Amino acid sequence: MNSYAKCLLLGLVALPALVGLGACGSSPNTTPLSVDGGGPGGSVATGGASTAGGGTSATGGTSATGGTSVTGGTGVTVGGVPTGGNTCTTSGDCTPPRGYCHSGSATCVECLASANCGDGRVCQLGPQTCVQSCTSSTDCSGAASACDTSSGICVECTGDTDCDGTRSVCNASQQCVQCLATSDCEGATPACETTSQTCVECLTNPDCGDGLVCDSGQCICENCSDCGGAQCDVAFETCTDASCECRGGTELCRDQCSDTQNDPKNCGVCDEKCGKMEICTAGDCVCRPGLDLCDADCFDFQSDADHCGDCTTVCGDGGRCDGGQCLSGDAGAECSEGLTACGAGGGKTHCVNVATSNAHCGRCDRECSEERVCVEGECRKYKPAAPCIACPCTAVCDELVNDAGCCEGPNGNPICVERGICP
Repeated sequence: MNSYAKCLLLGLVALPALVGLGACGSSPNTTPLSVDGGGPGGSVATGGASTAGGGTSATGGTSATGGTSVTGGTGVTVGGVPTGGNTCTTSGDCTPPRGYCHSGSATCVECLASANCGDGRVCQLGPQTCVQSCTSSTDCSGAASACDTSSGICVECTGDTDCDGTRSVCNASQQCVQCLATSDCEGATPACETTSQTCVECLTNPDCGDGLVCDSGQCICENCSDCGGAQCDVAFETCTDASCECRGGTELCRDQCSDTQNDPKNCGVCDEKCGKMEICTAGDCVCRPGLDLCDADCFDFQSDADHCGDCTTVCGDGGRCDGGQCLSGDAGAECSEGLTACGAGGGKTHCVNVATSNAHCGRCDRECSEERVCVEGECRKYKPAAPCIACPCTAVCDELVNDAGCCEGPNGNPICVERGICP
């Protein structure tokens, strides 16, 4: 599609939220991605608060914003009610580690109340999982580093003082976000888009300068097809003095304008690449949702037999990590429904969801690269896709990915996915 056609399309289609490479407008600090054949994904961690805009999703304390919370790959929380996994009418239909029947969803869950959890653990309502309890923030770590003493659960924040950087405000869901009101925003993104709780460049056309219009929180040129004889890239360039230039909030990296706040190839600065199990958020490489940081590496506490439930718990020989719990038995013992047993060395077993695991995508030990996400067991390529902040993101997706559809991606931000198949 040529630039003229792209600009015509932009005039007809609203741009909702993605993070990416090249075009006329600065991206809000969200982390949308575009996928065209396999990439960053994995399950989203269950827990108390959700992490908006990134950070390490702490299992047993945090879950990714706006996304689906996955418990060990089978127990899913949608709208605060667990779904998926084994169905039941009574707890007699359930087996450990999900040994209790949740009447509201008719689904087997790990707990109904804290009495169902072991010492030092409490039941996290909603995902209905047992998480580590706390009495003070010294008991918490990672993304869920604050203790909500009323519930005894580690969360991302209990007040603004627990938040910093570009996400400096604590919302009602105990997530650190960019804003709740326009007074929380400044600089190049002075307006608050309250639905996404994101600071954006504009809310209406009068917020933009001459020759620009407001499109989904971003000032874009009305016609980028003729800029001193050049064609500007609609999402990341603007026409200034008859010359295409990178918009505010983007930098020129290898002859292409990049949102260094969200681009995993240029995270924070040009050519700073994030690792395979990381995404770029607010200019920092952080663990993907569902993974936790231990000694500079990211692990899935729900399935990793050497980091089962936390950084230090190692399942014994012949044991397996299933839903964040070490279970004894033969290495070949069955994992919970929907999970696949993958060898972990020493006779131990990882119980993983091969449909979404970046480390075991489609089959054991098939690892997706840092530029790919695991979708239905296939590694699909993705790209940052700003400036879109909410699906359908038609104009951006059509530009970045062939035959694309818009899906909810890491941290609840939209992604463009080949053939519209969502992770």
